[in-house]
Amino acid sequence: MRHVYLLAVGAVISGGLVFQAWAGPACCGAKEKGACGIVKPEVKADSATNAVGYGVVDTAALRSILDAKTPVAVVDARTAQYDDGKRISGAISLPADSSTEAIEKALPDKNQLVVTYCSNLKCPASKILSEKLIEMGYKNVLKYPDGLEGWLQAGQPAAEASKPM
Repeated sequence: MRHVYLLAVGAVISGGLVFQAWAGPACCGAKEKGACGIVKPEVKADSATNAVGYGVVDTAALRSILDAKTPVAVVDARTAQYDDGKRISGAISLPADSSTEAIEKALPDKNQLVVTYCSNLKCPASKILSEKLIEMGYKNVLKYPDGLEGWLQAGQPAAEASKPM
């Protein structure tokens, strides 16, 4: 199990689209969670020949990425209205409605692994930010759909931000 996570993380870090490597039937078929904790990417077609997408990660996979000390930017996409100052430990606040300039300042390396999250499964902010990042040319974007609520329900630690950004 850990081997699959490390392969996926290694492929993401190497800069290629990792989706081909772990989306096979032995790991994660369709859009359902598989044994590896990562599902096929959400895909948005730009044209008939060019599709862009981001991956989706579950709690166990995100925990593995963090435990492995993988270079990653964990990004809280909640807007100020919904930001209570609680974060997944180490996360930065970068609201989904941030300007291109603010995003590029906070995330200068477009090849860096980025994991977005928001409040919970119903919150659209992480999806919006993930799509914006892909459109801006970020190569390694994962969305954590369970959000802070799912993270806390799974018994994972959170931190208090000094003040929401």
